[in-house]
This record gives sequence, structure tokens and C-alpha cells, in this order.
Amino acid sequence: MTAESTTARSSTTTARTLSGPFSAAVTVGKNPTDVWVAPGGAKVYACNSLDGSITAIDTGTNRGVATFHAGKDARRIVGTPDGKTIYVTTNETNHPVHVIDTATGKVRAKLVAGDPSRDTLPEALAVDSKNGILYVATEFGKPYVAKVEMSSNRVLERISIRWSASDIVVDAERNLVFVSSGHSILVIDASTDAVTATLPMGAQTSRLAYDPGTLSLYVVIASSKSIAVLDTTANRVTATVTLPSQPYAIAVDPVTHHVFATAKGISGSTDRIGEIHVLDATTATFAETLSAGNADVLGLSVDPSSHRLYVAAGEQNSIITFNRSSR
Repeated sequence: MTAESTTARSSTTTARTLSGPFSAAVTVGKNPTDVWVAPGGAKVYACNSLDGSITAIDTGTNRGVATFHAGKDARRIVGTPDGKTIYVTTNETNHPVHVIDTATGKVRAKLVAGDPSRDTLPEALAVDSKNGILYVATEFGKPYVAKVEMSSNRVLERISIRWSASDIVVDAERNLVFVSSGHSILVIDASTDAVTATLPMGAQTSRLAYDPGTLSLYVVIASSKSIAVLDTTANRVTATVTLPSQPYAIAVDPVTHHVFATAKGISGSTDRIGEIHVLDATTATFAETLSAGNADVLGLSVDPSSHRLYVAAGEQNSIITFNRSSR
């Protein structure tokens, strides 16, 4: 693994106004596609794909405070519970995941999780903080789920899967990993690194969100404009919630048990864009829609301590904030 030193650049970005009833919009890099909230909610990190950068946002002032180089086509981001390290997927040579020190903005290591000879790309990331493991789900070529020891940045195992992965989430308490792959959800036993169940969903699966309090997995089924609710104790779908528009990314507030899905929309359809659909997970019903104006809403993340929702607005080069109560 090769370490690369980069310099954190001071950012002059400030909050700006977009059309929509949200709390704030902070200008970041070019085309943010994903966002990660550091534990405690003091910092938010935007992953900007077109200029390969990460913008660090101070949530107290709604200002960008630093910009890090992340790598070509940086698209997905997760971080450690102490907020000191972030992991970013890239499309550089051999398609590494970059390990970045948030204090310095330096790339400490590059993890090659897939098979470069088969042009395997990292698609999704998940952190198991209890066991110190980073999971990297890959697509194309020969897809894998890579299991990485975070203390050493060493790939411990590559778990073969049949179809490209779209997303991955972890239940560290039960040593389970869930992967959306093709028309199925794969269940991996993290203690043995074996796929123990393949759950057919009837259509192409996409983004995932997991509520550890209810042990429920939420699965985006874009083709039917719906979110499937899966009881992971029984490995069965208990509800399917239809939305007004095609969902893209998804996140859950584990305290209020609300699920949020960005509406990407389908070209040429009557789908609305710039909306975030809200599900009440306690009743598995569509609850309301939040408006982000005409923003190109993509990835999103929830701060469970404040219930704030942060949404990447790609074409607007912004991170939009919604203040939510604990209702």
C-alpha cells in the first residue's frame, strides 16, 4: 500500500441560499455525491466527485473549513467513530479506497480492495467499529466484499459475490453484513466470512439503510419507486412502501426511526426532483416530503444527536441541511 501526502487547503466557502424550505446550504466542491456526519455532529464531510475533493464543514457555523484532495471520481465516504479517519472510494489506477487523516487532510494509505486485473471498482463502504473492520463492496469485473483491518489497512479476506454490489451495511452486535447485489440481499456471517443467506427481492436492489434499534433493513427498489422493509431476524420482507418518485439514496435516524430517501427522478417521467421522502418506520408508511427546491439531491446522512439531515446537491455544488425535531 502506498502512502500519499497531501495538504489540507483552507476553504473560503460560506453558506448560501437555494430555493427551498431548508435550514442552510453550504457551497462545497464540484458535484458532491455523498456526505458523512462525524459522531457528535460537529463536522460533516462532503465527497465531491468532479474535482476529487472532500469538504469539511463546521456545522456550528455552516461553513466549509477545509478542503482535502481525495482522488479521481471520489463518490462514497464513511469514517471512524472518533472522526479522525475517513475512507473514500476513487477511480484512480487500481481503483483504491483512500484512507485520509481528517486532522491533516493527508492520504495515509491506498487500499486496493478488488481485483485490478478484472477492473473491479469499489462501490460502497461500511465500518464495523466494534471489531475494527472496514467493508468494501465492489462492482464490475469479479465483484467481492473485501474485509479490511483498519488498524493495519490490510485486506484480510475477499468474499466472492456473483453480482455487482450496490451498497453494504453492518450489524456489528450480531456480526452480520448485508449487501445489495443484483436482485437479492446477501447476508454474510462476519465471524466466518461466509454468505449464509441470499434473499430474493424480485427486482434490482440499490441503496441500503439499517436501523440497529429495530433490526430493520431498508432497501431501495428504484424500478418500482419503493422501499422494501426487511426484518433481519426472520430474513423476510414485512412491508413495501411506495413513494411519489424514484428513490436514490437512503438514510435512517436510529433514534426517531424515520427513514429518508432522496428523489432522483427518471428522465422524461413525471417524477419530481429536489425532494426527500420521509418514511415513518414504526408504521412502515410514507409520512411526508421535504423540499430542496430543484436541487439535484443525491447522497444523504443523518446526525442522530441533533436529528439534522444533510443532503448532497450535486449540480448545485452544495450540502443542504434540514433541521429536524426528535418527533
